[in-house]
Formats: sequence, structure tokens, C-alpha cells
Amino acid sequence: LHESGDRLPQVEHRVEMAAGSVRWLNHQGVVLRDAQGTPTNLWGISLDVTDRREAEEAARRTRARAERRSEAQAQVSAALANARTLDEAIPAVMGAF
Repeated sequence: LHESGDRLPQVEHRVEMAAGSVRWLNHQGVVLRDAQGTPTNLWGISLDVTDRREAEEAARRTRARAERRSEAQAQVSAALANARTLDEAIPAVMGAF
């Protein structure tokens, strides 16, 4: 067998199980060739990457919530800084939420 193989593109996709749960799979492989360059074997592996995908999604949701809170805090700060009276500040502060 020729020592260097052609790596196949990694493929990641979701699979809906019979019970309705969703799993994410990652497939990667390599084509092995003989000395003449003829493909002789395909070696690969499939990995369940559901935990990683779920952690990435949770991190995205956390970042989005933090960004929304930060924007609301900036609006409240600006409203309070620009208000001359409490009556002016309250509608602007409530509009941030």
C-alpha cells in the first residue's frame, strides 16, 4: 500500500432516531492506494458528536442572551444619562425591555 492516502472531506449531519431524538454524526476517511495510484481500500470512522453540537448551540444561545442584555443595559444607561426628570427616564427605560 502507498503510504499517503487521499483524505476524504469530513461530513457532519444530523440523524433523527426512531424514538424522535436527534444525534449528530461526523464521518471522516481516507482512500488508500497501491504503488500505481489505484485505490485499494477506504478506511474511515464515524463519530457521534451530539454532545459537542449541543454544547456549541448552548454557547451560541448564551452569547445571544448576553448581547441582548448588554444592549438593554446600554439603552437604560443612555436613557438615565439623558433624562432631566424621572418622568422622562421611565418611558425610555421601559422601552429598553
